[in-house]
Amino acid sequence: MGDGTNPEPPINSGGGGDSDDNNREDEETQPRGLDDYNSDDEPEETEDIDEPSNPDTGTPSVSGGGGAPVGVPSDPTSTQEDPSAEEINEGEEPENPEDAEPPEDSGPELEPEQPNEKPDQNDGSEESEQDDEDDEEEDQEAQIVIHSDPWDSIGWGIYPVRLQLKEEYGDQVQFDDRLVPIREFNSPEEMEQHWDKWAPRHGMPVNTEVWINDPPESTELANRAFKAARQQSIPRAKQFMRRLKMATNVEGTNIEDRETVFDLAENVGLDTDQLDEDWDDVHVRTTVREIGTPKTTIHVDGETITQPGLVTANDLKTPLKRAGLEADEPQPLKSFVDEHGPVAMKEVRQVYDYNKEEALTELQTTEGIEPVEYGETIFWVNW
Repeated sequence: MGDGTNPEPPINSGGGGDSDDNNREDEETQPRGLDDYNSDDEPEETEDIDEPSNPDTGTPSVSGGGGAPVGVPSDPTSTQEDPSAEEINEGEEPENPEDAEPPEDSGPELEPEQPNEKPDQNDGSEESEQDDEDDEEEDQEAQIVIHSDPWDSIGWGIYPVRLQLKEEYGDQVQFDDRLVPIREFNSPEEMEQHWDKWAPRHGMPVNTEVWINDPPESTELANRAFKAARQQSIPRAKQFMRRLKMATNVEGTNIEDRETVFDLAENVGLDTDQLDEDWDDVHVRTTVREIGTPKTTIHVDGETITQPGLVTANDLKTPLKRAGLEADEPQPLKSFVDEHGPVAMKEVRQVYDYNKEEALTELQTTEGIEPVEYGETIFWVNW
């Protein structure tokens, strides 16, 4: 699928993920073509977050108060331990200092203080102090950054957890995607085995055909496309990252092709003329070290917690609960699919704690929700 479009082959078993994701359960259901769906709802823009400065040695690292969640396996793509954050943030120092990329930002930006328009009528009182404490608790937010790239299958497998936390914590939690340096692929066979190994562990649908039929040499072009997209719109760039990962992990498409990534960019609402204008101006980081992906960084309550590899909801919830964030029930299924679709069966099961049969029944019987084919896999959208 070098042109980024999506044929409508019959649905059959694909590699990895839930079997319900890959098989037609209702013979009367007529899925539509993939890129007939184009999301026009742009989520609220989040603040740009700098990458962490904690060294990552395979276990969570914490700065500030509190402990870290229990460690999880790191991505076996690399034969070495996941590199330090310094390596991921800066890459290798260029020979010419003028070529060095300045830091993208200096961390989560804080909104400027606003002048107090009204005098405090209860200054010094216990009631006023209590109100201030309540306001601080209400304003508490967390930023969760996924350091990954479009070819990261484990990063693709974290999406169900991301959607669960977004549904439960709402605006208290903001997610962002940041790139690791360019990765080179010297052994397509090892990458195929790696994707096959991790697919049943994270449960998202995976198609390894790209590593057999048309393997990429590196992530250079996809990284550049995402970096240029961030110049235009961070919310759209996050949608673009998901769409690129669906193309690689689900549709088996080699996206290291300029025409392909531009088609996918247009599919999520990016301005391709602006993308073309920004294309050569962005700096794509490189490193001579092997990179392990993904790495998740949580910024909350003065802490910076780094978690390598596949993470669970409990891994990320632990510091959120410790910071006083309170979870709520997810929105109705129709609204969830409308906001986040196209969604995979695994994502619906994760958010609503359904088994396979419950999830399929709810998706098939909820008015307005329909199936759509991505490669050989069914996703769900609200048309």
